[in-house]
Amino acid sequence: MYLWNPRPRMFVIARPKHNGAGEHWGVLLPSNWVAHNTPEGGEHISPLTEFAPNGYRIIREVPPERVHDSLRRIRIAVQSPTARSAYHATKNNCQTFANRVTGEMPRSPAVEGVGLLALAGIFVYALARAE
Repeated sequence: MYLWNPRPRMFVIARPKHNGAGEHWGVLLPSNWVAHNTPEGGEHISPLTEFAPNGYRIIREVPPERVHDSLRRIRIAVQSPTARSAYHATKNNCQTFANRVTGEMPRSPAVEGVGLLALAGIFVYALARAE
């Protein structure tokens, strides 16, 4: 007997980074594999058990109307000849990848947070120097 799922579900998920600093994001596919981007492997797909052996949290569900386009973008990303070297800490990290392939703005809340902290530090420094 074959079962067909007319509404495959897809999620942006996160797990703690191996070094303990922050989270690593990926896209949980309907097949229980995860598309993600790492410095070592670039844009690639891994089994869920390899991506998050100790569990994960759901960031958000990809809207059902975006699933098929997201799957297409993921397939193009991981099959690209430059996929293995596509990682960049600020321009194409795990968060920007997960957002981009699921149809969101390719942004990284972690990088934006560091940028805001840096700006706050500069502001405090400037205030201290002004006195």
